[in-house]
Amino acid sequence: MLKDLRNISLTEAVERAGQGERVIIRRKGKPSFAIVPVADAEYMQRIEDELDIRLIREAHADNGEKITWKQLRAELDAKHGIRS
Repeated sequence: MLKDLRNISLTEAVERAGQGERVIIRRKGKPSFAIVPVADAEYMQRIEDELDIRLIREAHADNGEKITWKQLRAELDAKHGIRS
């Protein structure tokens, strides 16, 4: 469950994440970042790795024209919303 808590200390947010909660931290009233349990972070990393592998396989399967790294990044950003 994602908790959007106000007026809690960083220590309390970390403790809650350690108990399995996902905590949103706000700056000036807007969501800024989240503190999540390590299992959630590892899961997100696996999803990202699987997407990377799929994109690599798609690129290897495409025998079309060669493009530059800059062109590829722009295409991936547009297609998948990937930002570095």
